[in-house]
Amino acid sequence: MVEVNLVYFKRAKEIKLKNPSLIVFFPPPFSVILTGLYLAEKKNFEIIGYLSSDAYAPIIPVHKNIAMPPVRIMANEEINAIIIISEIAIPLSSINSTVEAITEVIEDYKVSEVCIVSAIEDDESGIYYLSTNKKLKQKFESLQIKELDEGSLTGVSGLLFMKMQESKIPSYVLLINENEEDLINIKGSEKAIKTIAKLHGFNIDTKDLAFEQLEILKSEEDIMKQDKKEKGNIYE
Repeated sequence: MVEVNLVYFKRAKEIKLKNPSLIVFFPPPFSVILTGLYLAEKKNFEIIGYLSSDAYAPIIPVHKNIAMPPVRIMANEEINAIIIISEIAIPLSSINSTVEAITEVIEDYKVSEVCIVSAIEDDESGIYYLSTNKKLKQKFESLQIKELDEGSLTGVSGLLFMKMQESKIPSYVLLINENEEDLINIKGSEKAIKTIAKLHGFNIDTKDLAFEQLEILKSEEDIMKQDKKEKGNIYE
């Protein structure tokens, strides 16, 4: 099994988090990355660690003149939440090890709820959800968000969700609708961001989302091109 290392800049005892929520963003597509990066920037999430592996493409994203780990762990004490966001596609050979590392983060920080942001091919512009937790299902019904009836989960997102179902930790997947015509589904990303905000009890302004899309899309296209050049076509 390919090794994935978990590195902390700050451990649980150094951060004021109490049974936080975890929100996970792993590509593809671009909409998932946009959602995670926008949330992290607008709510001032702090980098507290990262995942590394020899299997990961050696790419270091730069945002606002700051070089960042491509698969990073970030926290916000006020929201009481952790996010894990990847700006590289995870090779098939390291998906299992990556999920094991995320599970370790969940245990270390005593995470109480897990949200996985992913995508599904669909012609609509909104989002779907998937969860077996009754309380979460009621929340989504009150927000008038459709439940996914048929489809599939892949890569890190799919395997992590199955692990969470086995662990009995309340968990759900938000699926942004994607279609072949749009590189990024802005409306879907906005809907996902606002849904996360409502479920976690904080406010977030999405008026700059369209502008951020242009900046992030250019950056992520460069990253993905380099990613494929480094590792070939062995992605989730």
